[in-house]
Formats: sequence, structure tokens, C-alpha cells
Amino acid sequence: MPVGRFLKRDEIRQLKRKCRERNADAALVLLEHSIRCGHRRLALRRLFVALELGAICTSRHMRYCHFVARAYSPVELDEIRRGALSDTADRSQTRPP
Repeated sequence: MPVGRFLKRDEIRQLKRKCRERNADAALVLLEHSIRCGHRRLALRRLFVALELGAICTSRHMRYCHFVARAYSPVELDEIRRGALSDTADRSQTRPP
């Protein structure tokens, strides 16, 4: 998927599915998209997902998210982090057969 444009909803859904399958590259594409769109909370969430999946984030990713994180309390950041980590959980275990 080209990184220089905004992603379409279908592309985002596919990337989120890949993240649940523990694909670090997909997590980076979503993070990059959120930064490009100026998302704040969502960019933080996606940073936490990318880091959890072992992605190598750039200094640009880290600078943006560090700037955004200053607006949140430690408790809020922990809530965002916990929500992000639940995004990486394997949901196939919880689906009915």
C-alpha cells in the first residue's frame, strides 16, 4: 500500500487484521497514517501496538507521539496503552466456532 496517500477504510481494516495477526509492518503503516492525518490519541495507540509487535519506529514517530503524550496524564496514557495491547490480542480464541 502506498504510504504517500491517505488510506481507504478497507485498507485500514485489512491492516488492523494483520496487526491482530502480529504483523509489525502493518502496525507501522497504520501509525504512519495516523501521524499524517494528525491523529493524537489514535497515533499513541498505534505506537503502542507497533512497539508491542516489535516494529522499529523512527525518530519522527517517537517525536510526534512524545509531543502528543504530554497532553495526557500517566493514568490516561496507561489506559491508552492497555487498550492498544488489547488490539493485538488473538481474538480467534474468543470467537464461537
